[in-house]
Amino acid sequence: MERCSTIRHIRQYDATARIVVFTMHLSAAFALKAIRAGATGYVTKSSDPKLLVEAIFGALRGQTVISPDVIEAIARDRISDAGTGLTDLSPRQTEILCLLARGWSVERIAGELSISPKTVRNNHYQIKSILGLETDVQLVWFALETGLLPAI
Repeated sequence: MERCSTIRHIRQYDATARIVVFTMHLSAAFALKAIRAGATGYVTKSSDPKLLVEAIFGALRGQTVISPDVIEAIARDRISDAGTGLTDLSPRQTEILCLLARGWSVERIAGELSISPKTVRNNHYQIKSILGLETDVQLVWFALETGLLPAI
């Protein structure tokens, strides 16, 4: 999940930065990871455009603004307690999962994230173990079903 890494990097550089994520991903797990990484807002592209403006001004006032569709998705996840397992992954594991699901090689992921190929392989194994997946095809399906990988 590249955006969480970017959010963390921005926050490390400037702890006072106000970050609003404007995304097509209507995923409770995505939103929660972004907020935990330091975003002050999370607005989906399907939201009323006025909400994006409200989120920007809210962020300037130090408020956290999340679009209603995402709040509903978070509530559904919490009420049903049917977590996908995605919340059990660390932000780095989620990021690696996204890149693996896109078909990136271990070497390319390692280079992009400035980590060793061995670390990527270890995380790949841990991700499949945490999610109860056996194959990379299952990993791609999981990414599609959870909204980590947009359907083509």
